[in-house]
Amino acid sequence: MQPETLERTQSAARSTANLFRLGMEGAANDTLVTLIDGLTELLRDVAPERADEIGHLLSDAVRAQERGDVLRVADLVEFELLPRLEPAEELAE
Repeated sequence: MQPETLERTQSAARSTANLFRLGMEGAANDTLVTLIDGLTELLRDVAPERADEIGHLLSDAVRAQERGDVLRVADLVEFELLPRLEPAEELAE
């Protein structure tokens, strides 16, 4: 796993949550794409159960976005997804 991919993905997660909270949906959607791209790359190198856990959270966020519940998207990204990206050593296991 490449550290720059993890850093870029963490940054995209923070930005996505903040932009959705600020009502800047266009910019938030752009950073969400960056987040999804980074997660896709990172999840290639993790245990299947870890990938499933993150994949379910991402699916929940996408469903919330489709409903227009941007605060739910922000909460899922910031409080559920981002903490799972913080311990880089664990993600690499």
